[in-house]
Amino acid sequence: MIVIILAIIEYKVNFVEKTVGHYLNDRNKNREAWGRSWDMQRSAQEAAKILDEKATSSSKLRSQAELVSNFSELFNVIPDGEGVPISPDKFVNLFLTLPVGLRNSVIETSSLVNLFNEGKWVRTSVWRRRGNITAFLVDARNRVLENISVSSALRKAAAMYGQKSDGRLSDFPLFNEKIIPAPEFFEALSNLLESDRKRIVSDQEFMLRLPRPIINTAIAEMQDTDGFSLIAFESRIGNSPVVTILPVPSNYLLPLTQLLTKETDSVVTDTLNTDSTSADTSLKRIPESVR
Repeated sequence: MIVIILAIIEYKVNFVEKTVGHYLNDRNKNREAWGRSWDMQRSAQEAAKILDEKATSSSKLRSQAELVSNFSELFNVIPDGEGVPISPDKFVNLFLTLPVGLRNSVIETSSLVNLFNEGKWVRTSVWRRRGNITAFLVDARNRVLENISVSSALRKAAAMYGQKSDGRLSDFPLFNEKIIPAPEFFEALSNLLESDRKRIVSDQEFMLRLPRPIINTAIAEMQDTDGFSLIAFESRIGNSPVVTILPVPSNYLLPLTQLLTKETDSVVTDTLNTDSTSADTSLKRIPESVR
C-alpha cells in the first residue's frame, strides 16, 4: 500500500527525477561536451608536436652552429630571419678566424678582450638577416652588452685576403689604370700619422710575408661590394710577376689616397712648370732673324 502511495506521489511531483537531475547537473557543470573535449585534446597534441619539432630543429641548429669553423659557414647554417645561440667561447673562436687586418672593422679587439675577461658576457645570440650576420652579446639578465655586425662585404673581403694571382697589375682591368710605383706608395704611407698607418696595415705579418721585391702597387674599390677597397702589390718571385691582394675598409684609406693625390698633383705641376721654363728658354735662343 505504501509503495503504491509513493509511486502516485512521484508520478504527480517527479521528486526523485528532479533530485537526480540536480545532482548530475551539479557534478557535470565543469565538464566539457564530449566533442569539445576531443577537439581540445587533439589541439594540445598538435601543439605539443609543433613544439617538439621546433625543439628538435633548434637543437639541430645549435649542434650545426657549434661545428662551423668561420662566419661564412655560420651564415650558411642559419635560415634567413632566424637566430641561434652560441657560447662566448665559440664566438671568440670565430672572430679569431678573421684576418688580423679585418678584425677591428668588426669590433676593436681590445674591446672584445675586455668583454671576455669581465665575465658578464654569458651567451651570444646570432641572427641572419638579408645577407648579414648580427651577433648580440648578452649578459645573465638578458641585457645586450654589445651588438656586432658581420656583413656580406666583410666575409667577401676575408675570402680575398692575401689572394695571389700570377701576372702584373697591368694585366688586371681593375688595377691597370691605377698603378702607383712602390717607392711612391711606401713613402706616402710612411708620411701618414702613425694611427692612420696602423689602421691600414695593422697586419704587420702580412707585410712581412709579401714576396720581394715589390715593384708596383694599386688601390681600387672592391667590385659589387660597399665599404671595402683593395690594395694590390705586384712582386717578383724569381722571374715571375705575382699580385697579392690586401682588402682594407675604404674609410681607412682616405688619408693615404688624399696624400697620394696631392703628391701626384705636385708632380704634374712641377712637370708643367719645367716644360714651361724649357719653352721660354727655347724661345730666347731663337735667332732674331727667324722671329
